[in-house]
Amino acid sequence: MNLPGLQVETAQAATPEVARADTGGVDMTSVAAVSSAPAKSGAATEQAPKDSDFGVTLASAAGSMSSQTAPTEGVELASLDTRTDAAMTTNTTPAISEPTVDMRKVTGNLVNMRMGPGTKFQVLEQLRRGAEVKVLTDPGDGWVRLKTQDTNRIGWMSDDFLKTAAN
Repeated sequence: MNLPGLQVETAQAATPEVARADTGGVDMTSVAAVSSAPAKSGAATEQAPKDSDFGVTLASAAGSMSSQTAPTEGVELASLDTRTDAAMTTNTTPAISEPTVDMRKVTGNLVNMRMGPGTKFQVLEQLRRGAEVKVLTDPGDGWVRLKTQDTNRIGWMSDDFLKTAAN
């Protein structure tokens, strides 16, 4: 649709400048000169531009750098670590310590093991003096979550009736 008095101008997109290293040489310290491609006139096309449209050459990582070639001023050299995973690992392995098991013995004559941390919880089992238990959780509030050695049942008991078992 054309509107009277409205002029439409077609803007030319700026040609991007791309610099890439020469693939034919071994000297990776130099940079190829950038040349601008001539501006194309006419309507824009749907085709993607080719590398040759911009006067660029693709880089190659093949070859080795000459140690006698001085880098061009303003050019920073980058290095790539080419060691394999095996070469990068060391023979030292971190020490993994076994978690300490908190073993305790029941000190009361007959002590209730409950479903939760408090006297309001149901009694699961009664443990006799000297029964060994493994402490699973000790939140420090006077109640300990434990597992019996004989029956492998898990419950809660007041820490007032437990002492550290001698190994």
